[in-house]
Amino acid sequence: MRVLRQRGCHTNECTLAAHFLKRRKYSKQLHCLLKSLWFTPQGILAFSISRLARQPGVIARINYYAATRYLLITFLALASSACGSGSGSGPAAYLDISGESISLTITSPASGGYVETSDSSVTLVGTAGSDTNIVSVTWVNDRGWQGNANGSESWKTDSIPLEMGENNITVTAQDSSGATTSRTVIFKRESGQPGSVTLSWSAPTARTDGSPLTNLAGYKIFYGRMSGIYDYQIRINNPGILTYVVENLVSGDWYFALAAYDSQGLESDRSNEVLREIS
Repeated sequence: MRVLRQRGCHTNECTLAAHFLKRRKYSKQLHCLLKSLWFTPQGILAFSISRLARQPGVIARINYYAATRYLLITFLALASSACGSGSGSGPAAYLDISGESISLTITSPASGGYVETSDSSVTLVGTAGSDTNIVSVTWVNDRGWQGNANGSESWKTDSIPLEMGENNITVTAQDSSGATTSRTVIFKRESGQPGSVTLSWSAPTARTDGSPLTNLAGYKIFYGRMSGIYDYQIRINNPGILTYVVENLVSGDWYFALAAYDSQGLESDRSNEVLREIS
């Protein structure tokens, strides 16, 4: 194939183009490259260059200076990598489109990333997945303990000890490519022994308008784990009781408030809130 030297074409670019078109082994390598990259962005670009190469003098007329030299050398290198320089053929190691991903799920306990419990230990169960094989699932906590889970795609830990307070446990899965992913769950261990709080108050003697209260009928105790949110209620139908023991309280903070009511069912505003900690 004859390559025409046009005015303005640098000698190096024209010489390299002619050398590329004359050497049959490079044309063969380019053909092999196109087959291996046919449906890729690289393949589309290579196909365009190949069509240009079939027209006499075209490469010489494309006077892109350094860009021409870079494209030719790059495609020759890709062809050698894709098809091999000898009689044998090898894998196209230059292209990595694997897009591997790895997943990890803790299925038990199923209550989410924060769990309150009175148990002294916990066992985690879950699943892991990857485009390659899962080779290990491990766990570590912030109390100095660590270990390996049993299984891979479906895994289960041995019993993990829990100390009083919050315990952060992180599970990590790793696949055969070295990719890793982690999930963390927090266990707050509370005392297994229920506690109690003793409340005391004074009986009201007047209504909010200043008139005397003559038909006081009893009290209501409101309490819960969050300020202003009372999940529990105790009704005391005796106005003479001014002390009450609230029992079976797990460890942690508890908030209390009191209201009085009369024989007609009219209820007072709640008292100031009282905080008590159960340890």
